[in-house]
Amino acid sequence: MKTFIYLFFFSLLTLTAKSNIIDLFPYTCLCDKSNSFKFFDCKNKIGGAILELDANQKIIFNSADEKYYEIYELGDSLSAFYNTNNYESSITIDPNLSMTFKILYPEYEKEWSYKLKCISVKQ
Repeated sequence: MKTFIYLFFFSLLTLTAKSNIIDLFPYTCLCDKSNSFKFFDCKNKIGGAILELDANQKIIFNSADEKYYEIYELGDSLSAFYNTNNYESSITIDPNLSMTFKILYPEYEKEWSYKLKCISVKQ
């Protein structure tokens, strides 16, 4: 019986470890509380986000700004961009499901970034 329980938990951990960021979509992301000053700024500007993946796994819908981001990098981390003539936005999610949401206005040389912590809705 102990062997069965051990094998069960080992296989569960193996499956969880092999799941990559794409497999766990959709996500709910909330502002990271680790830095209180940035947390309140994030909470006032963004609050949170729901990230949804399209069927082709090439586009992410971000509910925070209601834009569609094109995935350009997969691996241990996921990165996606949204570009206009006026500004660029990016989303980066690391293996710990910490998300960095950046907005860059090149004309004004201004950049804002917010840290959010994501959880998979599937979990």
